[in-house]
Amino acid sequence: MNTCLRSVPLLPFWYLRSFQTRMLTTTQLNLDSVRSQLNEHVRLVAVSKYHPAESVRECYEHNQRHFGENYVQELEDKANQLKDSCPEIKWHYIGQVQSNKIPKICSIPNLFCVETVESEKHCAAFEKAAAKLNSNNKLKVNTSREEQKGGASPEEAVVLGLYVRRECHHLELNGFMTIGSVENSDKIPNPDFDVLADVRKKFAEAAGVDESSLELSMGMSSDMDTAMKQGSTSVRVGTAIFGMREFIKPQWSLSLQDMKKVEESSEEKEDDSFRPISMKCGVFEDSKGSAYIEMGKTKVLVEVDGPRESPSVASQRGKITVSINEENLRIRAQLESAISAMVHLDKYPRAEFMVNISILSSSGGELAASILASALALVHAHVELFDIPVAAHIIYLPETKSFVIDPPSPLSPSAISITVALLPNLNQLIYTRLKGAVSVSESREALSFACKQSLRLYSVMRKTILSSFQNQPKTTL
Repeated sequence: MNTCLRSVPLLPFWYLRSFQTRMLTTTQLNLDSVRSQLNEHVRLVAVSKYHPAESVRECYEHNQRHFGENYVQELEDKANQLKDSCPEIKWHYIGQVQSNKIPKICSIPNLFCVETVESEKHCAAFEKAAAKLNSNNKLKVNTSREEQKGGASPEEAVVLGLYVRRECHHLELNGFMTIGSVENSDKIPNPDFDVLADVRKKFAEAAGVDESSLELSMGMSSDMDTAMKQGSTSVRVGTAIFGMREFIKPQWSLSLQDMKKVEESSEEKEDDSFRPISMKCGVFEDSKGSAYIEMGKTKVLVEVDGPRESPSVASQRGKITVSINEENLRIRAQLESAISAMVHLDKYPRAEFMVNISILSSSGGELAASILASALALVHAHVELFDIPVAAHIIYLPETKSFVIDPPSPLSPSAISITVALLPNLNQLIYTRLKGAVSVSESREALSFACKQSLRLYSVMRKTILSSFQNQPKTTL
């Protein structure tokens, strides 16, 4: 093949440089949009969970300094990766605090604040670990009193704040934070934000300090405007800046090379087959149990913490608590029910399991995918299950009296959606959800079909579990 090259005049370096400075990335444009909505004295914490360090660097180069992370290992890796190129960065840890990880948190470069301290035990551990570096901290307040949210109650938060001032001389209590309930996110005023402001007021009076010296960290992408109107001094924004989180192979994960990755365009399927599916146990190196699953473009990541003794669990039977991203809170109760049914909770008296579910992207079937991923993560954590569960999502089309397995989205307004989960060896149905109007006979037929199709995933689940333990040292159970 003959190629003809044509001479092109070179542009001067200064022009190229000027052009590059005017070419902002999508992330930087999003950052500008969020900043334009902020009040003058409100701090923006850009939440970069599951986003690569390069996206953080883009924001840093656009004069953003405060960033929030939810996972210790991800925060540590990003902080070390960026400490030289982003020397003025200020990290906020906003995830659940585990006592055994507090020394690691305190050793993170450019750590600015831990926003989720919630007990005297945490305070004492931070006091010991932070003795040489004086640490900023906020107390997490459970303003909605939802167990799965964690945090001190409003009454406990005032007492805990006084404990920090009295006993923890290396900790700087600079305010309070909350994650409001999804039910209140559209309310103006938001009662959760009123509760947090009241906690600050009561603590300031009891401690004899100026109320304005204490920050209120409240408000996220969906409710930051309301939060600012009610006195927020710091908002935590992720999706509005970085976009929807996509799972990539970051530094802090184990190798996923043995997985058959699903391409972004891979949603096409025959009606009698599942979308391309990939599963992996053991995604996080420092997690007790974790798993990742892709079903077409639906991608779910699960991390398990526990069992751990919990004062909120008084019975002889353990408890499952699900934490899930805000936009998917509508299915949290269903997931807790299904997961509780698969775990031998009688073996774990007065103990609690935290199942942290992140639906990274969804194009249908997220409930079934979350059940499957949760089971894999629990097995990876050596939690005793009754059986390896299977789950499936199907659509029934009344017009044609036909079924579609694992559809990427509803095929028509009249489509009937069915999700099931079962324990095959026990012949036990542990979860079923039917949405839509259908006759009794049709519902019976649809349920039978969904159960039959879910059994096709049993061998896939079993192989995934077996492969995850092949390279682990043998243990005596």
